[in-house]
Amino acid sequence: MNDLGLIFFENPISRCYLNICKKNNYKFKYILALNSNSFLPNTLLNIYNYYKMNHHALKFTNKKKFKSIINEIENFFNYENNFFNEMYKYRPLEEFSKSVDYLNTFDINSAKVIEKLLSKKNLFFLNTGNKIYKKTLDHDLKIIHIHPGYLPNIRGADASLWNIDKLKSLGSTSFLINKKIDTGKILKKIKYKLPKFYSNEIINLDVMDIYRFWFSFIDPIIRGKHFENTILNIIKTNDEKIYNNNLIIKNEDCYYTFMNNEKKIEIFKKVFT
Repeated sequence: MNDLGLIFFENPISRCYLNICKKNNYKFKYILALNSNSFLPNTLLNIYNYYKMNHHALKFTNKKKFKSIINEIENFFNYENNFFNEMYKYRPLEEFSKSVDYLNTFDINSAKVIEKLLSKKNLFFLNTGNKIYKKTLDHDLKIIHIHPGYLPNIRGADASLWNIDKLKSLGSTSFLINKKIDTGKILKKIKYKLPKFYSNEIINLDVMDIYRFWFSFIDPIIRGKHFENTILNIIKTNDEKIYNNNLIIKNEDCYYTFMNNEKKIEIFKKVFT
């Protein structure tokens, strides 16, 4: 795996991957950016989507009262204390690849998207969205997803929260996407110890705001850490064993849907005090 492409949807996950690339001086061979259909030129549309899709994260990073807890999260994952500030600075995609294409569609299975991906068929692609791949996978495309749960035990939505509930830890798994949800060939899976963060500022928020905070900082950095330690390492070492001798997930039972608020409160109390 010498070269990697990026399927870019604007969100905290993609911004985390980009910041990891920046700190490692790595550039994608190709980026395919998917945007909403708009009359705006790409330059303005990209900026608009950046603020829209990262609105909650930017709100948290711009308030001094959250600085301490954000630094705690950075320290837990062994990143410097300006990691999230750098992550949430707007940077055009051209800083991360010499080859960037923009399509005004979110339909990952559209003919236009498939055509673009097939034109770079030699690449592995890193996925950044939550779209379900169907027609795209009728072609011999290699698309990697980093799931914030330990597969096959934790499949489905809110995996970074369910991992705490079921396995008493954080987890992440990289795998090659297939047509079933979270059942592709595994590249690597990792468990992390359960953190304990001390912040009255977080525990006193309502459950929806804590949920937004979680998916602005903790969920993305779980994936980003996996990306740095696994995917970028595969690229640097060109270790073909990692992606040729992988495990196919056969367990169909451990699938979870979005967590209800009562269960979220229970989980957040295990992490934030």
